Amino acid sequence: MTNLGAAITSLLEATESSLVASEIPAVALTPETVRGLLAAGEDGVAYEILCDNLYEADIAAPRLLLTELHHAAQQSGADPSRMAPLLQSPSDVWTAGYVFTEPLRDLREAVGEAATLREELMREIGAGHVLHGVELHVIARATPQDDVIVQAADGQVALVHLTWRGQPETPPWPTTELVTSPEHLENLIEFRY
Repeated sequence: MTNLGAAITSLLEATESSLVASEIPAVALTPETVRGLLAAGEDGVAYEILCDNLYEADIAAPRLLLTELHHAAQQSGADPSRMAPLLQSPSDVWTAGYVFTEPLRDLREAVGEAATLREELMREIGAGHVLHGVELHVIARATPQDDVIVQAADGQVALVHLTWRGQPETPPWPTTELVTSPEHLENLIEFRY
């Protein structure tokens, strides 16, 4: 599989449930259509359809995966401007008004604890990790587990499981799940706890 195909597949997996749930028939068929095109070696067409349908249905996608796809598109010769609408920063980040409830504890006002957890997280994130080099803020902590909710400067959110080893880990550690909405976070927490 090409780099473009791999990046398409990653983004498709992250957005598949939202695509399938779309009321727009062509958008709901996106996963099936894109997978068929990838299997036929039509990565460029798959890229265009995925970008167009994510935009058409106004589906939020993890910023890190969008960035990876943009880079892969540039390398492969596909038109990277196709992604321009998807790369625009959201004006309203969903965490701004979100109320964290048990087992999550809001750390947006607990600056000291959030800073301590961020320091440990930054020690653990090694080269090659999806969050390596990303400016992060710890906004919540799950108790009693070692999970933290982090937000990147661009508004993207992730659930990260700290290892507490105090040194760079080999990816995929610390394990990281990109979170695209309040509902997605609640489903992850329900599954984990």
